[in-house]
Amino acid sequence: MRREEIMNMGRFQWSRESGIERLSLYRVLLRGICVGSVALALLFCAARQVGCSAKRQVTFGHAGAAYAVSLDKLLSRSETAAVDATSERLLQDDQLSNQTADSYTRLSALDQVRLEIIARLRKHARLLARYFSALDALADSKAPDQAEQSMNAVAD
Repeated sequence: MRREEIMNMGRFQWSRESGIERLSLYRVLLRGICVGSVALALLFCAARQVGCSAKRQVTFGHAGAAYAVSLDKLLSRSETAAVDATSERLLQDDQLSNQTADSYTRLSALDQVRLEIIARLRKHARLLARYFSALDALADSKAPDQAEQSMNAVAD
C-alpha cells in the first residue's frame, strides 16, 4: 500500500456541530507546533531588540522550556489516543460486519504512519526544549555582556 493512500485514510471525520468536517492529525499538530514555535521565537527576538532585562529573558527561556515539555506530553497522549481510536474503530466495525485481514492491516498501517509522525513531532519538541534551555542559560549568564564588550573593544 502506498504512503499517500495510507495518509488519505488518516482523515478524521468529526461531527458537523464542531464545524470541522475533515482534519488530518498530522496537519493539526504540525500547525500548532509551528505557530507556537514561531510565536516564541518572535517574542524572544522582540525581547532582545527592545532590550528587556535579563530577568525577563530568563523567564522567557523558562516559559519556552515549559511549553516544549507540555507539547511533548500532548504528543504522548495523542499517541495513546490514536491507538485507542483505531482499536475502538476495529471493534465497532467488527461488530457491524466481519472485517477482513486486509482492513485490519490497513488500519494498522495507518496507525504506524501516525505514530511515526508523532514520534518526529516529539523529537522536534525535545529539540525545542533544548533550544529554550540554551536560551535560558544564555540569558542567565554574562555571555551577552562579554560579547558586547569584545565587540566594542574590536570597534575601538
